[in-house]
Order: sequence, then structure tokens, then C-alpha cells
Amino acid sequence: AMVYPWMTFHTESGEQVIRGIAQEIVDRLQARGGSPGHLRDTVGFVHTVTPYHPAIYQVVAAEMLQEAGVRLLLHSFVDEVAVVNDRVKAVRLTNKSGRMELQANVFVDTSGDADAAYLAGASVAKGRDEDNQSQPMTMKFRMRGVDLGRVKRYMQEHPEDFYTKTPFAELDNIPLTGVSGFYSQWKKSGVPINRDQVLFFTGPAEDEVLINCTRVQGLDATDAEDLTSAEQEGRKQVLMIAEFLQRDVPGFERASISAVAPQIGIRESRRIIGHYALTKADVVAGRKFDDVIARSGYPIDIHDPS
Repeated sequence: AMVYPWMTFHTESGEQVIRGIAQEIVDRLQARGGSPGHLRDTVGFVHTVTPYHPAIYQVVAAEMLQEAGVRLLLHSFVDEVAVVNDRVKAVRLTNKSGRMELQANVFVDTSGDADAAYLAGASVAKGRDEDNQSQPMTMKFRMRGVDLGRVKRYMQEHPEDFYTKTPFAELDNIPLTGVSGFYSQWKKSGVPINRDQVLFFTGPAEDEVLINCTRVQGLDATDAEDLTSAEQEGRKQVLMIAEFLQRDVPGFERASISAVAPQIGIRESRRIIGHYALTKADVVAGRKFDDVIARSGYPIDIHDPS
């Protein structure tokens, strides 16, 4: 869904807490000229962002999977799960070959929608507790021809128009990696999307940005008809936002759409109900657990369904 960039490998103080395979991917990308590595987040939401070239990343990721002995099957959907005595014994896929059954001792559901777990009968929840509404979906897109020097100058001249945590004091000495703001332009735009600011990230090219502004609300990402409607609505919003940026936002006068995501981005749908649910208090306190498998430096980031 054209998610970009990666956010963040570091805590707010700058300590790197994500390494392992994720850092190996970044190292390999840097060796291929596919990433500048970890850069300061000029939005100010997190400490660093990690830009990367999507085409190079796709090749690097596939190479790493193949080195690990993974057999790849692209464009395949799980449509049935065989369960015997509460254990998943096989998953059945549908793809260009027709139907296919895969057997294994262990299955890991990385569908993002808990598809395999749901089909296996696992307990799942959807959206927020009071009404099952999920966070909005976003159709991301790229624009080329953006004058990022002009964008940065406008930010320095009008700091009141941007996110309060933007590191203005550092902007002369660091590359522009992201922008959240242009509040006054958005307020006057008349664009019928329920948000209050422009958000985009720069790169990988010097005149290129990834726009994260569309917002499709009230639809269910696990319902085929809703998902179809969401994708159509998202593409309409892309055109509206691009026209607004070209017309009203300094630096975008000569910009044009260069790519639109192949599918709409989903923030939330089904989630597996596991042995323990991480709470807001856990995150804020940085609580540690005996069975820890990962660390994170990312803040709580919820897009209200309404």
C-alpha cells in the first residue's frame, strides 16, 4: 500500500532500540544505494525516519527470503484453514494455479487482517470496543517535481503553520524528511476530507514526496464490498488533494502525480485476542515483560474512526 518511510528505529532520546533483521535490511539497502539510513524526522513525531527506494527494497527483501530457504508464492489468498484437535494442520490457497493445500507444523498469520486465524476459529476483535469502528484507511500516492527548498523556506518563515514539535532549529543543517502542517492552506482548501493538515514525506528522489492525506472512514477492510468502495473513494481523494497541493501549497506548483498505491492502506481491521492485550499504561510506562521478543520506540498513534 506504498507505506513509507520506516518510523522509527530510535527512542525519543536517540537510542536505537530496533536492530536485528530490520537493521540488516537497512544495511543491505545502503550498500545498494537504496537508503540513506536513519535520518532525523523533520515532522517531529518520532526521532528518526528511514527512507528507502521501494524497487530496490522489493529485490533485497526477496533475496533475503530466498537465502533463508523460503519458497515464495505471490498473489495467493488463504480461503480455508483445516483444524484438527485445535491445531492448524493445513491452509488452502487460491491463486493462478487454482486451489492449493499447504501443510506445516507451524503457521504464522501475517495477513494484517488475522485472516488465517479467523478462518481457524481463533478469537478475534475488530475496531474499538464500543462500536467496532476501525481507524480510517488511506490511499497513498507520490508526486514528483516538488521544490523542497521552497517548502523548507516557507516552514522557516511560517513556523506557526506547522506541527509544534517540528525541529525548526535543526532545519538548516539536516535534510527535510517530512512535513506536517500547512494548516492555513488546508483550512481554506475546501477539500471534503475530515482532517486538519497536510502530511507528506520526502524521497527517495530529490523532488519526490509521498503524500499521506486521504482518509476513508466508516468502512470495514474485511468486507469485500466495503474494501472496493474504499479503494474507489481513496483514488478520488488522491486527485482532489493533488489539485489542492498544486494550487495552494508553496513548492508544489510544478508537481504532478507520479504513482498511486496499488491498494488502499489499512490501519486496522481484525486483531487476534491473545494471552495478553498491551495497554496504554504499558506503553507509556515502557513496561518490560519476561517473554519479550521485541522493542519499539514508536508513540501511541491512533486515527479516530469518527
